[in-house]
Amino acid sequence: MPSFYITGCDSGFGRDLVSRLYEKGHQVFAGCLLKQSIDDIEKKFPPGQGKGRVVAILLDVTDEASVYKAAETIKGLTDRLDGLVNNAGILIDAGPAEWSSTALFRKMLEVNVIGMSSVMKSVVDLIRQAQGRIVNVASLAGGFAFPCLGTYVATKYAVEGYSDSIRQDLHPWGVTVHVVEPGIFPMTGLYSAGATFKDAVTKRYAELPEGVQKAYGEGHLHSVREALTGSLYGVLSNKDRSKVSEAMEHALLSPSPKYRYRVGIDSKAMYLLSFLPEWLRDTVFELLPKWVLGLDVAPPAHAPKDGLSIAKSRYHAPTKRVFMVAILLLLSSLLLWAVLRVVWF
Repeated sequence: MPSFYITGCDSGFGRDLVSRLYEKGHQVFAGCLLKQSIDDIEKKFPPGQGKGRVVAILLDVTDEASVYKAAETIKGLTDRLDGLVNNAGILIDAGPAEWSSTALFRKMLEVNVIGMSSVMKSVVDLIRQAQGRIVNVASLAGGFAFPCLGTYVATKYAVEGYSDSIRQDLHPWGVTVHVVEPGIFPMTGLYSAGATFKDAVTKRYAELPEGVQKAYGEGHLHSVREALTGSLYGVLSNKDRSKVSEAMEHALLSPSPKYRYRVGIDSKAMYLLSFLPEWLRDTVFELLPKWVLGLDVAPPAHAPKDGLSIAKSRYHAPTKRVFMVAILLLLSSLLLWAVLRVVWF
């Protein structure tokens, strides 16, 4: 019976994947942070049902003792792991860069990056034995940086880079490494249906020094909060979260898995936008709240009126001219085609 180890199984994508693998008759070690989740999994996935076997394990990926205790439990039950899914992740800090919390940033790094590495190292000998697979869960934010999410984005860029590096390290052992990049799926524990942004941003603003609050103002706070929460339910958000566990399953079981799985229309769209030069990406994000969410974003209350234009004009951006020429050529071609069509037809 193939064996798989999944972290972050308290809810969401991790729990979905446990269900998929259980139904297919596999042995699953489900790492959970909460004791309540352990009890719930044991009830939901009982043994002896003609399906798989689920072993729920208490796991705090930020506690090395907990990580290695979980690994010892697994090693007492199997001598190989066909796959590891590093799914545990949190988003607990949001807002402009100056508002970010160092303590919350450190916590996200511990869970999203360092914990992933600790778990991998604790069982990599079993994965080598099986010539298995490692699936790391990043995000669309791991390849495209969004404003007001700098600390979270940093952790997901780290997941991407770490995965690319260890993939090369583990290839000689017959082990492959895959990355899943989910887009925005609002009804998961990561976002808590918008509470993550509403509560976290409001709380951070209230904790800022009075001078910083005055510099940004309540109007900007409202804009940031509405833009972040609005993005959860905008035209690019995703409803069917089963697509994520489906991608994870494919990475674990397919004879020809992909390097990367971009799951969701927004993840695919942002991947394409990532090829644009920085000045154009910045412009897109300046316009996005208005175009997609219908929001008039209030700038920081005491930012200089020419601040944006000063900052943008400072960069050396030779591609601007190339882009403008390309647009003019395209428009000219379209105009010529329209004229010829009228004349000939």
